Amino acid sequence: VGNTGTDGGGFHCQDANILVDDCEIQANTSNNGGGMWMSGGSLTMSNTLIRGNVANVNAASGGGMYVSGTSMGIDSCHFDSNQALSDSQAQGGAIYMQQDSSLSMANSIIEGNLADMTRIAGDTNSVYWARGGAIYTDDSNAIITGCTFDSNRAFMYLDDTDREGGGDQGGTGY
Repeated sequence: VGNTGTDGGGFHCQDANILVDDCEIQANTSNNGGGMWMSGGSLTMSNTLIRGNVANVNAASGGGMYVSGTSMGIDSCHFDSNQALSDSQAQGGAIYMQQDSSLSMANSIIEGNLADMTRIAGDTNSVYWARGGAIYTDDSNAIITGCTFDSNRAFMYLDDTDREGGGDQGGTGY
């Protein structure tokens, strides 16, 4: 609770096999993977609260979790109020998955997560997007059963005043 890191505020795991059960990953901050950052290996997680984590950098991904090339099994977890915040690309308020990651998720609640891109006033860069208020996948697979998705959002704000619905430039957002 309340940790800060460059990638993975709470956890940073490289090619590891991790078991997380009955834990809190809460109020952590990092560039990507506010709560957890994983590359390679596997994650088995159950009965865990992932709440109020923030990924906040240019091209922020995974407010709650950022995974790359990781196999995940998640059961009976609660992803609540995680945020990916950026001035160009915000992806996966709760979970961001890429590079052949896989997710099997059951009996979980994913609510109030946000992917929020606010363009800097006067910036004319055309590569902006907000994708996957709850989950964003890129070159990955997800099987989700018995879960509740509620009030997750992906928003783009232009010039700090105009709001547009989240765009999609490929990949899948949920």
